[in-house]
Amino acid sequence: MNGLAAVSGKIAMSIGLVFIAMGAASAVTERPVKALALDTTSEPVWTSVPIRIDPARQTYERVEAREGQGQEQYPIKFRPGARFKVIDGATFEANGSRITLAGATPLSRTQICNSGQKRMACGTRAFVTMSKALAGKFIDCRSVGANLFKCRSNGNDLSRILARAQG
Repeated sequence: MNGLAAVSGKIAMSIGLVFIAMGAASAVTERPVKALALDTTSEPVWTSVPIRIDPARQTYERVEAREGQGQEQYPIKFRPGARFKVIDGATFEANGSRITLAGATPLSRTQICNSGQKRMACGTRAFVTMSKALAGKFIDCRSVGANLFKCRSNGNDLSRILARAQG
C-alpha cells in the first residue's frame, strides 16, 4: 500500500511542477494586450437582414482578361480511367468520339515500313505508342480543323510523342 501512495504522490508532484512551470513561463512572456476599438461610424460587416448592393456605386477595379485566359486552350478533357480504343497510329475513340490527331500519320496496325536496309513494324509501334500515351493519363484536346484535333498527354504533345517513336 505504501508503494502505491508513493507513486501517486510522485505523479501529483510532477503535475504540480508542470503547472508551476507553465505559470512562470506565462508570467515571463506575458505582454499587455492592446485593446482594439471598433469603428462605430462604418457600415456593419455582417447584418441580420439582406442589403441590396448597387454595382454602380462599387469602386472595384475591373481588369480585362489576358488574351487566351478567358477561354480554355484545350477544352476537351479525358481523365485517367477513361476508356480509349486505338484505331490506328493517329486515331482513337473515347466516350463515343473519334479523334484523329493533326500532324500524325495514320498507320494501320499491320503496316510495315522500309527505311533504307531495315524493315520494321511501324504500324504496331505506332499502335503501342498511342496505347501507352493514352493509358492512365490526362488527355486534353482541341479542334484544329474538320475532324482533326491537337491533343496532349499529361501536357506533352501527342503528335510529337508518336513522331519520336516512329523515327
